[in-house]
Amino acid sequence: MPAFSEYISGLKRGYTALLLVFMTFPAFIFVSCNKNDDNDYTAKELVTFDLNEDISSDSLRSYVQWLENMGTRFALASNRRDIAIKLKNRFASFGYSNAGLDSFMISKSYNGALYQVWQYNVIAKLRWLWQF
Repeated sequence: MPAFSEYISGLKRGYTALLLVFMTFPAFIFVSCNKNDDNDYTAKELVTFDLNEDISSDSLRSYVQWLENMGTRFALASNRRDIAIKLKNRFASFGYSNAGLDSFMISKSYNGALYQVWQYNVIAKLRWLWQF
């Protein structure tokens, strides 16, 4: 019959092995659940990757400059509809075939005077992008 100290020593080795298994198993699970695997990308992520590859810093710079060159879009500015039409046409040139204007009347008080003027929002949606 083994001595008591040998029995305790065997228990310690068994508990140590069991503890090691319970500590490494969660680590294995966390490592194996990596989201960066190429096969695990969703359709939205793949579309995003494709769109990101098409972005050019030079194009972005020229679009921002084009927007800045339009001047103000203040609610009472006389050019507000012209700018909205230019924006709508730009979206159409990007492939937003359903680009359009949404108009609405506002009452605006400015410098003590009350104005009622038409305002314009540009609306453009890429329909295929929302299929995912």
